[in-house]
Amino acid sequence: MPNRKVYFNIEANGEKLGKVVFELFDDVVPKTAENFHAL
Repeated sequence: MPNRKVYFNIEANGEKLGKVVFELFDDVVPKTAENFHAL
């Protein structure tokens, strides 16, 4: 199964600045990946 990816859209003063993408490694740290995905 491929690793999941989650992202944060970054904005300041109403201006869109970009996106930060995180790859979650379920096979290495399953609990941490699940907790982060739940955010």
